[in-house]
Amino acid sequence: MDNLKEYWKTSSCFYKKMGLDPSKDMKPLGDNALILNIASISKKFEAYEGIIHGGYVSTLLDSVGGITALFFADKKFGKIALTSSMKVEFKRPLSPLVESKVIGSVSALTENGCLGEAKIYQKDNVVAQAIFSFRFKKP
Repeated sequence: MDNLKEYWKTSSCFYKKMGLDPSKDMKPLGDNALILNIASISKKFEAYEGIIHGGYVSTLLDSVGGITALFFADKKFGKIALTSSMKVEFKRPLSPLVESKVIGSVSALTENGCLGEAKIYQKDNVVAQAIFSFRFKKP
């Protein structure tokens, strides 16, 4: 966990711009996942009235996927995680001012990297999802 704390102190990560702190706002979910609950996403991120911009959605998925991979890379190997690839699928528009949850999970965890997935939910519906590959390196 030391790498995660150190990363957070020096990061200019998207989470900070959202006013979130993964060490407080993200909780473990099972053996290979973390969950982030967001009370409300600001209207300032809208592309159109009532629709959050796709770039924000992609960045949120990458951030949650990355923090999840970083959490498990640090916990198991004392390493940091870097996104190698990411594919996003938009299912429906992400709405502002609606409670959302984002779940990141990892699989195929090795000393060199892992695969990952992140999904954004609103009202129990998947709004967007991404699949990733991450590589690990020593800090």
